[in-house]
Amino acid sequence: MLIADFFGLEDLFLLEPDYVKLVDPAYSDRFLDLDAKAGRVLIDKEERPLAIAAQKDNWYATVFLHREPSDGIIEAVGEMDLEVFQTDRTAFTGAIREYYSVLLAETVEPSPEDYNPERKDQVVSLLRQAFGKGKLKGRTCLDVGCGTGLGSAAIHELGMHAVSYDMDDGLLSRGLSAGRLFHHETMRIDATQASSYVEPVDLGLVLMAGKVTEFNSFLWRHIIQQTLDLSKRSLITLETEKEAKLVEPWCAGRKVEVFENDRDRFYDRWVVLVK
Repeated sequence: MLIADFFGLEDLFLLEPDYVKLVDPAYSDRFLDLDAKAGRVLIDKEERPLAIAAQKDNWYATVFLHREPSDGIIEAVGEMDLEVFQTDRTAFTGAIREYYSVLLAETVEPSPEDYNPERKDQVVSLLRQAFGKGKLKGRTCLDVGCGTGLGSAAIHELGMHAVSYDMDDGLLSRGLSAGRLFHHETMRIDATQASSYVEPVDLGLVLMAGKVTEFNSFLWRHIIQQTLDLSKRSLITLETEKEAKLVEPWCAGRKVEVFENDRDRFYDRWVVLVK
């Protein structure tokens, strides 16, 4: 569903230029600069604000999925002539992800293709083993650092929904154009800041978290801790046992299983499963 449809409009542009900016309160000020006397506000089923739109040369909106309305917005709303629209938060979130994913795919040159169907099949088998055969359909799994979407393709094959994110525009563009990443599930965000954008889900997947070294461990530790905070059960794959042993202590307080994955002798050779 197009975001304009939620407001009963034919077209609508978001003030935030990309998904990662949805947490930035500066765009509340940008909306106030429109100096609108009338507009349309969208709320969810619990009457929490999702977005507000106003017309200048075109219709523009700012989004409150990942930040609260500023005091200035609240004051301005009290003085505006507003039409109120209501929808499901999950549906609107998917539409916002789609808006930015379509924009990215249309404006960014895709990276070279790196998809390996054999590896995807190996990941499907690994996910079945780690997360439970016959218990996955309809569940949601994070694809952390999703790249061009091999993990998401495996998630979808198992009948699950993905929440896919990465910061590499070219990789995302390739995955979106190939259909492995679904527009309504994909975000260009920093995995170290994922909790600012992602609600907790059942499962989390970090494929080939490498190369993890003492030098860059601070970055990977942050990414993995964010993943653990956002998922009840997480699967992390690495190239070497040394990397797996480095990651294992970061999962303190959870039940952890480390094992060698004989399906893949390189990319996903070692597995850290956190329950």
